[in-house]
Amino acid sequence: MKRQKSFLRWLLMTQLFALVLTICSTSTDCIEVINGTYSTQDKCEQIIFEERYFNADCRPVDIALHPDGVVITKN
Repeated sequence: MKRQKSFLRWLLMTQLFALVLTICSTSTDCIEVINGTYSTQDKCEQIIFEERYFNADCRPVDIALHPDGVVITKN
């Protein structure tokens, strides 16, 4: 339990960046999916470059505690 509280404290104090991919198809609308989360924007952008993603973006995420667990909300 103490380890979990320490992790949650660290999580709330840390800025995370989500690598968001935009996926479009000819039969449906575009959707956005989170491909991963990273501790820095530079690391997130490095993954975009290395993986050669064309429809990707690094976005900061807000983290909120919820009775059912940790929820990541869109800015």
